[in-house]
Amino acid sequence: METLTSGQERKLKHELEKQRKERLAAAHEELLDVADQNYSTFAGEVPDEGDQAVAAELADFENARARRYATALREIDDALVRIDEHCFGQCIDCGDDIGYLRLSAIPTALRCVRCQEQHDRTYAHEARPRL
Repeated sequence: METLTSGQERKLKHELEKQRKERLAAAHEELLDVADQNYSTFAGEVPDEGDQAVAAELADFENARARRYATALREIDDALVRIDEHCFGQCIDCGDDIGYLRLSAIPTALRCVRCQEQHDRTYAHEARPRL
């Protein structure tokens, strides 16, 4: 692997800042839409259990979307901090450089490809729902 050049780092920082602005704008737009919606209107004046379930499900869906935006923004902010602290592009597991092509595709990447593959194999089962 090769260390990022200052030009590559600047380009990735610019991309991260652009993604941050886009995500903030999208999250703001979503929040405005949610604020305009009153899920009790879906249930009506005398809601039955089905209507209540639908309203609760819609509210849960909106909350999940808000969490996704928050997670994405936190990852971007963390990457920007790593740039400022001059440790951007270093794998958190092995310390090797993360390649520019990988960072171009995923600027918030924390691991090199080898360590990410190992991480995915180790923790992939945790994301699967079980009965």
